[in-house]
Amino acid sequence: MSWPLAELCTRLAVRPVELGALRREFAQVVRLELPRHRSESIAALLRSQASLTQVPPSGS
Repeated sequence: MSWPLAELCTRLAVRPVELGALRREFAQVVRLELPRHRSESIAALLRSQASLTQVPPSGS
């Protein structure tokens, strides 16, 4: 079964969908927001790994 993308999106959204606008918005997310989010996530992961690998001072 084949379904034109614009029609499928319109039915799923229950309103008309402008594919050009969606593509532009998606491109913006991929180019601008995703890299920032990814770098923030990587930094948080590195911080959590660093805190797990620190050896507590000995009590002797």
